[in-house]
Amino acid sequence: MYSFLAGINEITAVEINAETITATKELASFSGKIYADPRVKTDALMQM
Repeated sequence: MYSFLAGINEITAVEINAETITATKELASFSGKIYADPRVKTDALMQM
């Protein structure tokens, strides 16, 4: 989120494992809902 304060308009989060993205979304209240922000895109190197 600090990136947005610095003026970055979009972030692409690249995770090694797609399950990390799923877990982060499921635990949104703990993770700060980072992947719920429309400015954050996600991509995974390995699909499970």
